[in-house]
Amino acid sequence: MANPNLIVLYVADPLASVEFYRKLLGKEPTAAFPTFCSFEFKEGFTLGLWALEKVQPQPVGEGSRAEVAFMVEGEEAVRAHYEEW
Repeated sequence: MANPNLIVLYVADPLASVEFYRKLLGKEPTAAFPTFCSFEFKEGFTLGLWALEKVQPQPVGEGSRAEVAFMVEGEEAVRAHYEEW
């Protein structure tokens, strides 16, 4: 069974959002750039904050946007999970 290990939230300003999550989580970001920031947690889980204007392809419609990812090592692992699903 695959475990999600990355959630990316699309935000207007990743660096401003870091201030909120730094206080909420009580930890420093592992990456902080104008268009993408992230926080890493135990067992490989990562919370990412991506500048909405830089997301490709751009989401359509209105409302909040995010991604849930299952990061694995290599193409073979991707294919194995695909076949399992």
